[in-house]
This record gives sequence, structure tokens and C-alpha cells, in this order.
Amino acid sequence: MTRRAATAVAGLLTATLLLAGCGQEENASDLNPDDNPAGESSTDSSDMGSMDMSSVNDPDATPAYDLPDAVEGDFQVLDSAPPGSEGVTGQAWLAQGGEQGGTTVSVELDGLEAGSTYMAHLHAEPCGTDEGGPHFQFEEGGAETPPNEVHLALEADDEGVATATATNDQEVGDGARSIVVHPTDLPDNRLVCADF
Repeated sequence: MTRRAATAVAGLLTATLLLAGCGQEENASDLNPDDNPAGESSTDSSDMGSMDMSSVNDPDATPAYDLPDAVEGDFQVLDSAPPGSEGVTGQAWLAQGGEQGGTTVSVELDGLEAGSTYMAHLHAEPCGTDEGGPHFQFEEGGAETPPNEVHLALEADDEGVATATATNDQEVGDGARSIVVHPTDLPDNRLVCADF
């Protein structure tokens, strides 16, 4: 199994748990039976903080900001952000094609709650349209998990800083218009959004 395939499988459960935060639901019966043995229901969102969120990132990838033709967006705090989020700032970069191929997304955030975990997803609409709208999907109506979506996991250090890079073998073209970050302990709240 390739590293990317292993990353996708490892991130399946994590991604499934976070879908409710973007207004999407995943029925456990829609998952591959091998990923959800004996038809067990998926873990509820209260368990997200205890999961290994790094399973969806690609720590060996060249960050998008170091790739040619990367586009950059500045994060803005959203109306649905939890109280106390006003100081969160940062940037996101998206690069496609080139020597690395596919899509690379990198995120740097500051002003987060130290030790807290967050999940970011590419979204299909700009931040000003329904706070990014639905998740961007390579195959619309397909799986709501990687590799059909691009997800990044973030954990804030002692200074409230978090960085992550994720990759996908496919190019998003002009379909991914923003990236949205959610706190994993409040998955229904969209924290910040950056337009590409």
C-alpha cells in the first residue's frame, strides 16, 4: 500500500467525523464495509479531539508556498467562529501541477488555542458565499473523505501556531475556491476561511 493510500485510509474515520461541521452527513452504510466492520456506526463528534489528526497530512511534501504558481489567501474569522476567535490569523496556499503534480495545500495559522486541534477542508464556494459552501469534491456526490476531498489536520503548539500540508494526486482546477478551518471540539463552527 502506498503512503498516500495509507494516509487516505487512516484519515477516513477522522474525515467522516468532521463532515457534520460542514453541513454534510455520512451514513455509516455508505462507507466501504472494510472501513466500517460489521456495520458499526461511525464514532460521534465528541471523540474527535482524541484522534490522531496527523493521519490526513503529508509531512514529506514540499509546502505549497515553495511551489511555482501557488496562489495565496489570507484567513478571515467567520461569523460562526466560537467566541474568543477574533485574533486568529494566517495564510493558505494552493499549488497545482508542476514537478510535484496534483494539488498541494498548505496552511499556517496563529492565534489558536494552544494544544487544540483543528481540521481544514477545501470548499467549493468563496468565503462570502455561505462561508465557503460545501466541500470541494473531485467527483461531486462521491465520497466525503480523502482522496475525493482535500483535508488537513492542525494542532496548535504552545504559542497557538499550527501548520500543515496535504497533497492529492488530482488537480482541483478552478473548482476549489476557498479553504475553511473548523475546531474539532466544535465541528459545527466554521472558524476561519481563506479565498484562493
